[in-house]
Amino acid sequence: MQQYFINQSKDERVLLDNIINGIFNKAKYNIEYYFTAAESQDVYDAYVMLFDKETHSMRKSYVIEMKIRNTHYDDLMLEKIKYKDLKAVSVGTGASILYINTTPQGTYIFNLSELDYLENVDWNERKYNKKTLDKSYGKVNKLETKLDIKLAKTYPLKQSDLELLKANKEVKSLLKKTIEKQKRCFCLYRDVFGVA
Repeated sequence: MQQYFINQSKDERVLLDNIINGIFNKAKYNIEYYFTAAESQDVYDAYVMLFDKETHSMRKSYVIEMKIRNTHYDDLMLEKIKYKDLKAVSVGTGASILYINTTPQGTYIFNLSELDYLENVDWNERKYNKKTLDKSYGKVNKLETKLDIKLAKTYPLKQSDLELLKANKEVKSLLKKTIEKQKRCFCLYRDVFGVA
């Protein structure tokens, strides 16, 4: 089950790489971002910083939580504990919180920092698996709320696009390795035979 969690986390990062490079204004900002380790238990998946292209000063930052949903819902679940953990990171860093859900119908991006009602929302208690991906741990009560997708910005990336993105990533990686090997061979050839 641990390997399934790691694979799911890697898939989230493949989608996030595409989303981050698609939603921010590259003409206005230099974008720097990093992912938390797929095998970690961090409360967020990515941290993004936007730097002004002219002044090079940081203008905005985001802490991002990513979810891949196998089923589309018009209301997407947010756990209270997840929200509180993300809020703590946000307060500590000054970053806004993006909660991104990719479903079979598209990607929905919620800026939780702009959803003021979350501070006073009624959290509902429901039974869920203690460990999201492992039923053997039993069920526990979790506090959650539903986020209407009408409150989200949409991005044209569906859950079904994941396999194509992974294949493209593998091709790019193979191409990069091939180019690096060719460069090493050329350098070796040049050094051994004195060819310029």
